[in-house]
Amino acid sequence: MRIFLQIITLLSMSFFSFGAIAHDELGGHLSYKKDQLHIHAQFKNPPSIGSESILLLETREASTHKLIEIQDQVKVVLWMPSMGHGSSPTRIEPATDINGNKIIGKYIVRNVFFIMDGDWEVRIELKDSLGRTETQSFNIMIGENSSGHAIHH
Repeated sequence: MRIFLQIITLLSMSFFSFGAIAHDELGGHLSYKKDQLHIHAQFKNPPSIGSESILLLETREASTHKLIEIQDQVKVVLWMPSMGHGSSPTRIEPATDINGNKIIGKYIVRNVFFIMDGDWEVRIELKDSLGRTETQSFNIMIGENSSGHAIHH
């Protein structure tokens, strides 16, 4: 019975939400608000041209790494520095558990389309209630000859 419950738990986490984000695996560990807030970003699967990629975000208190809810507006922008253009706007929604309840500090970014091979910058912008914005980013190489791994700067 215990093994059955573990399997059900794992399946529900992978289908309806996501587990803890590992560092440096197709994403970034970004610091905001004078290192008071961290956003962990990870692609669910290696991104590819011509299909939607899913980016998972976690908002965490920097000192404890505990998942926290933020009041800031979050925006994710895909930008290709070598070509001087981006991609279509992304859409961010709260992650939910198997009962449809919002999971604090976890978000799913949809409508993530890389339109061509090459170097891409994934910019994650926070905008607070006073209109102040802070943007951090990580780079990723997309294409046949790339490893699909993130390059941090």
